[in-house]
Order: sequence, then structure tokens, then C-alpha cells
Amino acid sequence: MPFTLSHPAAVLWLPERPFLHRTALVLGAMSPDFIYFLQGRAANGFGHTWVGMWLLNLPLVCLFYALYRWRLRAVARAYLPEAWAFALPEPPPQTHFRRVVVFLFSALLGMATHIVWDAFTHHNGWFVERISFLNMSLGIPVYKWLQYGGGVFGLAYVAWVWRHTARRYPAPQVRTAAQKRRFWAGVLAATLLLWVVWQMLSPTWAVATQIIRIIDCALVYVVVRSLYEKNS
Repeated sequence: MPFTLSHPAAVLWLPERPFLHRTALVLGAMSPDFIYFLQGRAANGFGHTWVGMWLLNLPLVCLFYALYRWRLRAVARAYLPEAWAFALPEPPPQTHFRRVVVFLFSALLGMATHIVWDAFTHHNGWFVERISFLNMSLGIPVYKWLQYGGGVFGLAYVAWVWRHTARRYPAPQVRTAAQKRRFWAGVLAATLLLWVVWQMLSPTWAVATQIIRIIDCALVYVVVRSLYEKNS
């Protein structure tokens, strides 16, 4: 898939079960690409290896989940538009050991879906190298059609699930519409400013790198803003 945020589509259809952790599944499904955002460019495939799943992706999933629980979840609930803000109910009580096992299993399952999907949709994918049909040209190779089509479909499905979840579990509204507009105006302005500075320091016009940099810049602002709100 060309877009990291499309990958959760591979796990969001799974039914709710005591042995699955929804947030860990979603983070795990995106985590093989996390190394790109750490580097600011799509240039290292370590996160897509089985070793990278354990040594890099899993620690990053745990770190991001901790940050999400600590601050980002509250900020998302407060500032997302009412139609997109949700507050999932807490899962049934479990022992600490069981919670950890379920979280780690779900994260690894999410990573596996990412790696298997990429194996069908990238030029060096395991299945692409072994199934001639995937290399057949229909203007572009079949695997490219799967890559771009899967990216568009995946993103649309993620948006649909997100909207459905917000209708089912609406979050209490704690910010006015004006406060929300100011927040997102700040995200836009800070992202643009940081991106311009980054471009000046390290110019590039590669599309994939630009997408990664824009997301990075937005995330930096949101994290800093969430820490500011925590301390204010």
C-alpha cells in the first residue's frame, strides 16, 4: 500500500474478542512504516522484516500507545469534529499479565497483516516475485494496481469505520466549535512552517517523502500541543 493510514483496513473488520486489542491491532498494522517517519523518508525496510517486528516495531507500538493513552486520546476527543470524535468503552477487566499478552499478540498480528499485504503489492514482495500474474502489465503491473487500489479502498474503509464508531460511541463535547477551529488552524500553520523549514534544510520533491514529512510535522505540533495542555 502506498499510504500507511490505509493499512488498518486489514484489521478493522475483525470482530471484537477478548483476545484482541483494537488499538494494538491498528498501531501494529501501521508500525512497519514507523521507521520512515523516524527518518523523514521511505528509505529503510527494516520495519518490514521479522526481526524488525520485534526489535523496532513492537517497542514503537508500546511507546506510541502510552503517549496515546496519556495525552493524545484526550486531545483527539476534545478537538475532532463532533461527527468524528469517539470514546470507546473500556474493555472487560483482565489480569495484568493477560492484558499484556493480548496487547502484544494483537500488535504482532497487525504487523503480520502489513507485511503480508505488502508482499502482494510491492515490486520486491514475496508473492510478487513468485506469481507471474502479479507482474503482468495492464498499463502498469498488476501489483501496482493492487497497491494503489488497496490504498484508496483501505483509506475509504478506515474512514467509514471511524465514522461508524463515532456514531456508535460519541465522545462528550468539551470544546466549542471556535476552539476546535483555532486548534486545527494551529495544526495547519505549524505543519506548513515546519515543512518549509525542513525543505530549506533538506530539499526534496519525492512524493512519498513529502507525505511523510507533512505527517511528521503535523504529529510534532499535536504532540507538543497536547503536552502544553497537560501542563496548563
